[in-house]
Amino acid sequence: RIQAFFDKMEYSEAEKALFYLGRILSSIAYAQYKKGHESKPVLNKINFNGMDADAIVRLSLDLREKTRQYNIHDKTEWNFSEFTDRFNEKDWPVSKEQNVFYLMAGYSFGLIKSDNN
Repeated sequence: RIQAFFDKMEYSEAEKALFYLGRILSSIAYAQYKKGHESKPVLNKINFNGMDADAIVRLSLDLREKTRQYNIHDKTEWNFSEFTDRFNEKDWPVSKEQNVFYLMAGYSFGLIKSDNN
């Protein structure tokens, strides 16, 4: 499903990196929600006005720590691998505002409300 989405939307490798980081963010937010943190405090780490490459690096380090804290690293390692394979901080082509967009695209991917909810 993800590859079909990338093909349809014509994502670049950099945009895919952010998408995968957003998937990790989603996993952590879900774990926090299940622990009773309904406000999903991990979302406070996102600057919705824009995040440069350095901020993305800091976010990825924070998210790695959160996966250990919530003991979900086994569920996020594949996404981390996909992120790190594509992320090149020194030659980052995506704007600060677009970084947030693609991050949140990954965060929200697959979130659907069924008729039973």
